[in-house]
Amino acid sequence: MENFFKVAEPKEDETWADICKERILNVEHVKCSEEKIPLKNKSVDVSLLANVFHELVKPKEFMEEVRRITRDRIIVIDWHPVPSPAGPPLEDRIPKEKVLEFMEKQGFELLIDSDLYPYHYWSSSLSPLGEFLEL
Repeated sequence: MENFFKVAEPKEDETWADICKERILNVEHVKCSEEKIPLKNKSVDVSLLANVFHELVKPKEFMEEVRRITRDRIIVIDWHPVPSPAGPPLEDRIPKEKVLEFMEKQGFELLIDSDLYPYHYWSSSLSPLGEFLEL
């Protein structure tokens, strides 16, 4: 992973999204806001929210949109509030327990809760209106 960041470091007029669009070709990139994701209802099998939750200004509205577009599971990966060599400031990181509590209050059923790495946690939840798909 270290080599990816060295090779792919954005130039002054680029963003990480630009780099991903150029190099990750099997993913459709869709620009959205927290209030509106321009996808059809239940058009996504699994939504992966990696290092996103701590950035949300309107988490309830965003998760309503994610629920609307997701048929099955929603996976959340984010930063533990512990010192690490990279990542957002500690004060911006949201503890896993708070994210899980938020998801439960929104009606999401927790399937998996785990510490992914020393600096990240992850959880997988079933969308309340989704159907469980056997994998």
